[in-house]
Amino acid sequence: RRLPTGKELLFIESGGRIAINGVLSVWLSYSLGAEAFGVYSYLVAISMLFFTFSRFGLDSLFISRLSQLTRSQLRLVSASIAIRLVCIILTAPFFLLMISNELSNEALIVLFLIILMGVTNHLESMFFVNERYLALAKIKLTILLVLTSFKVTALAYGYGYELLFLLSVVEFGLLGIIYAAYYAQLGISGLKKIPSDAVRLFSPSLPLALSAFAAMAYTRTDQIMLKALGNEVELGQFALAARISEATLFLPVLLGNILIQRLQRNVGVDRESEVISLYRLFFWLGLAMSFFSISISFGLENFLLAPDFLGMTLLCAILGLALPFSFLGI
Repeated sequence: RRLPTGKELLFIESGGRIAINGVLSVWLSYSLGAEAFGVYSYLVAISMLFFTFSRFGLDSLFISRLSQLTRSQLRLVSASIAIRLVCIILTAPFFLLMISNELSNEALIVLFLIILMGVTNHLESMFFVNERYLALAKIKLTILLVLTSFKVTALAYGYGYELLFLLSVVEFGLLGIIYAAYYAQLGISGLKKIPSDAVRLFSPSLPLALSAFAAMAYTRTDQIMLKALGNEVELGQFALAARISEATLFLPVLLGNILIQRLQRNVGVDRESEVISLYRLFFWLGLAMSFFSISISFGLENFLLAPDFLGMTLLCAILGLALPFSFLGI
């Protein structure tokens, strides 16, 4: 029998992540209650904003415009790591200060170490550029299985939101370590040229950084505002509904990363018709995921018997109806 290809394994990993995140979110909300789950979701929302901005659009830049960048991949990798390191050093103190009231000093130290370890995790995009789908799939599947086992153990033993939050961001650091080890084998190119390369790479990555940050902020600032207003219970209700609908966005992001490679290689063909075809595909995919998200929401109130989570069905339905437009945005 034929073994799965790298692309097929990436789809399996993405689908597994969607299913696992959905189940763990429901289990976590059931175990913690709406208020503690709301605090946990607030920490994740702040972290997603920080991690998204710290990538500085470099992952999107590599995937969409690598052929237009004149420097070698090795020099681009070196320059991009320099940009990320500077960005993380400048922004990490503000990020840690924002969440210091919700985490102990020990947890803050661990989180800081995770951030430093994840300085190269944006290099995942280079695996797509080089079409090393199998290697990337093996890495992501391994990390998914390992971290899921730790999360399940933590939930089973009733740990609080601090440990569960740290486990949710450990992937950021683990991927950074693995990608750093991979590219360390290739060597660092042009140490003296890294500053000038970084400056030239900074300019085209800035618009991508701001647009990615704005898109993430649009889906996360509502949770941050609910926390600022002191509505932790309402935040827990909304966050669970948001996580269920947002989980489905992993699929179009992965699909887009793979298909854009094919689109860029087809020089001389009718690209407009291909783009229209992809646009149509993503709309129907979004519509299907919308119905799926709304359907599973009807059973949530029966499972989450606590009065904290009444009204979940309506929230999931509203968010589910927005999915086709989110998919088109991809």
